Amino acid sequence: MTGNRSLPGDAEHRRDAIVAFLGAGLGQPLSTAIAVEALASARRTVAAHLARGASIGEWLASEIRVRGMRENAAVLAVMEIPEHQQLTARAYV
Repeated sequence: MTGNRSLPGDAEHRRDAIVAFLGAGLGQPLSTAIAVEALASARRTVAAHLARGASIGEWLASEIRVRGMRENAAVLAVMEIPEHQQLTARAYV
């Protein structure tokens, strides 16, 4: 990305990267529809926690015990919050 302008194909590459991340560790390819629903659900949960001042860390800890797409979606949803990116990325690695 250059400045605020998107390069051709950026959205497609981003979508493909997100679907690949959500499907990491699964035995078979992940459908885009299932990936979208998992991420949307995780984002809604993060938003609800933030709205009521609940701990994102506690919720994330409960989600990472469920290996697979649900864990990956939770991590990605939390990493979308700038102040949680670095800590979450370090913990996830």
